[in-house]
Amino acid sequence: MRDFTLFGFFARMKTGSRCLDLGAGDGRLWNLPVRNKAQVVAIDICESPDIVPAQVQWIHGDLRRGLAGVLFSEERFDFIMCVNLIQFLPRDCALRTLLPSLALYARPGCRLVIETFYNQPHPAFLEPVPSLYRFEELVAALPGWQIENGGEYEADDKGYDGQTRHWSVTDLLAVRI
Repeated sequence: MRDFTLFGFFARMKTGSRCLDLGAGDGRLWNLPVRNKAQVVAIDICESPDIVPAQVQWIHGDLRRGLAGVLFSEERFDFIMCVNLIQFLPRDCALRTLLPSLALYARPGCRLVIETFYNQPHPAFLEPVPSLYRFEELVAALPGWQIENGGEYEADDKGYDGQTRHWSVTDLLAVRI
């Protein structure tokens, strides 16, 4: 569901839309928002990529404590991306701090996409992913959002090293009400 969900998500972005990319990593997901002339605020614990487009504001931040202290409280967004991030956060932070706080930064009608997977260590944390988030857990952590789509599925994919890996994936698409 990832490619279809993200393509539809990005297709709704228009010139001047504001997009928050949580766990931006190397910026792979910026291509379509930047092409659609959206303004992107990207936050990640890692250092910024070598090339950051003019439409992207890079913030080096640790989301393990949520968004407080990383974003200004008056910031509002039309789109929020949380792709391949929360599985690297402590469960309590993700479910009780970060996800519930997203509504504070969302304009009415803001679209939210979350994707999380299980079974891959991350170089910034050097530890395996602790567990898979269930769809129901994500929904419960998002008061004030209407869930449009999502679920859990299994997938096999080739990694950068050419080895096939089995993934357990949970994703969700929601709209701020």
